[in-house]
Amino acid sequence: MSSSNYRKDRGQALQSDYIKDWAPSEKVSRLEGELSQALDLAHGYKEKSESSERERQEMIHLHMAETEALTAQLQEMRQHLDEASNEHSRIISAREETEAKLVASQQEVGKVSVGVEFPGTLQPSPTSLSFLPLLLLLPVVMSERSLKENVRKELQKIKQTLSNCEVELLALKEEKAALQLKMKEERNRISVVDQQKRSLQSTLDEAKKREKSLRDELKASNDRLEKVKVDLRDYYQREVEVVVRTKLAEFQGQLDSAETSLRQELEAREKAVTEIAQKQVKQIADKHQLEIRLLEEKHHEEQQLLQLQVSQLQAKLSHFDSQRTEIVERLHGVMETQWKEALRVISGGSIPSRTSSDLGTLGQGKCELPKQPPIDSEEHRKHTSYAVQFAQQAITASKSWDVPPLSLHVRQQSAGSSTTDDHPFCHEGQSTYRVGVAPDNSSRKLHSPSGNPGDELKRYIRMLLDRAPGKPLGEHLEVPTTESGQMAPVTRWEHTGDQLDSSRNKQSSLESTLLDLPQGTTSNYTKDNQTSKLPWK
Repeated sequence: MSSSNYRKDRGQALQSDYIKDWAPSEKVSRLEGELSQALDLAHGYKEKSESSERERQEMIHLHMAETEALTAQLQEMRQHLDEASNEHSRIISAREETEAKLVASQQEVGKVSVGVEFPGTLQPSPTSLSFLPLLLLLPVVMSERSLKENVRKELQKIKQTLSNCEVELLALKEEKAALQLKMKEERNRISVVDQQKRSLQSTLDEAKKREKSLRDELKASNDRLEKVKVDLRDYYQREVEVVVRTKLAEFQGQLDSAETSLRQELEAREKAVTEIAQKQVKQIADKHQLEIRLLEEKHHEEQQLLQLQVSQLQAKLSHFDSQRTEIVERLHGVMETQWKEALRVISGGSIPSRTSSDLGTLGQGKCELPKQPPIDSEEHRKHTSYAVQFAQQAITASKSWDVPPLSLHVRQQSAGSSTTDDHPFCHEGQSTYRVGVAPDNSSRKLHSPSGNPGDELKRYIRMLLDRAPGKPLGEHLEVPTTESGQMAPVTRWEHTGDQLDSSRNKQSSLESTLLDLPQGTTSNYTKDNQTSKLPWK
C-alpha cells in the first residue's frame, strides 16, 4: 500500500509540475508565431530588395547602352557637320575666286568696248578686222556666265544642306538633354532603391537577432518539456507494468484451465480416431487379401493359357524348321542339277527339244541322254566354240565369286556319265528340266535341229533365267552374272546359315549385273521379278 501511495503522490507532483510548465510553453508558441511572421516579412523584404537590385542593374545597363548609342550618333553627326563645314568653306573660296575672275573679265571687256567708238554710218561690220577681238572674247564671256550660274546653284544647295544639318544638330541636342534628364531621374531612383535596401537589410538583421533569441528560448523550453515527458513516461510505464502483471496472472490461469480441457478433449478424440482407424485398416487388409487371391487365380489361369500358346508356337516353329530343312535340301538338289546341266552344256552337249509329254516321262524317272551331233559337222564346231567361250566366262565368273573352277577331268566325267544321279535332267526321280510355258503354247520347244547353236545357247540361258525352285514346271529362275554382263557359274549349295547369308548379301550385286545382259536375255527376268524370289533366298 505504501508503494502504491508513493506512486500516486509522485504522479500528482509530476502533473502539477507539467501544469506549471504549461505557461512557458504557451509563451514559446507565441514567440514561435512572431518569429515565423518576422521571417516571412524578412523574406518578403529580401525578395523586394533583390527585385529592385535586378531592376537597377537592368536600368544601368540600358542607360549605358543608350548613352553609348547616342554618343556614337553624336560623334557621327559632328563628323558629318565638320565635313559639311569644310565643303562650305571650299565652295565659298571657289566662289570668291570665280567672282574675282568674273570681275576681271568684265573689266577687260568693258575696257575694250569703251575704247572703241563707231559713228552711226561707220559702224564696223561683223566681218571687219577691227571687230575680230570682240568676237574672240565672246565665248569666254559666255563660259564665265554659265560657270557663275552653276556656282550660284551649288551655293544654294550647300546652304540648304547646312540648314538641314543645323536642324538635326538642334534635335540631337534636345534628345541628349532629355536622355541626360532621364539618366538623372534613374540615378535618383537607384539611390532611393539603395536606401530602401539598406533599411530592409537593417530590418532583416534585427529579425535575425530576434529569431536567434527566440530559438534559444525555444530550445530551453523543449529541454524542460522533454524532461517532463521522460518523467511522465517512466511513471506511466511503471503503472502499465503493474497492470500487465496482474492481467498476465489472470490470463495464465484461464489458459491453464483451457489447456486442461482441450487436452482431455484431444485425448478422447484421439482414442475414437484410433479405434476407427484400426477398424478401417482391418477392413482394407481383408479386402486386399481377397483381391490378392483373385489376382493369383487370374494370373495362374493366364500363365496356363500362355504356356499352352508357347507349346503351340514351339510346335509350329519345329514344323517350320523341318519345312525349311526340306526346302533347303530340295534347293540344294535343284541347284546341283542345274550346275551339272551347265557343265554338260559347257562340255559340248546340246539340248534336245522337249515337249510336255517328255517332261512327264522325266518326272517318272525315265531320263535319256540327248543325241550328240556328228563331230565333223558344222553345227558341232559352232557349238564347241560357244561351249569354250561359255567355259571361259564361267572360269572368270568363278574367280569373281571365289568358286574354284572344275577341272577338265571332272567336266569329262560329267559329260560322259550316264548314271541316273549324273543325268542333267533327272535327280532322285524328280524332273529338274523346267520350261517357262507361255499361256498360248504349252508345248514350246527349246531347240530345233535346223536352228543355230548360238540361238540354242541363248534359249537355254533364258530357260535357266525362267526357272525357280519348288515348282516342277512353268516357273522362272534367276541366274547370277559377272560385272561384265556374262553369266556366272552356279556355286555348290551347302546346308549352312553362312551360305544363306552370303547369298542374300550377293542378291543386290546379281540384280545389278543382270541389267548388263542382252535385252532378250533379261526380258523374262525383269517381267517376273515382281512375283518371284531368288532360288537361294
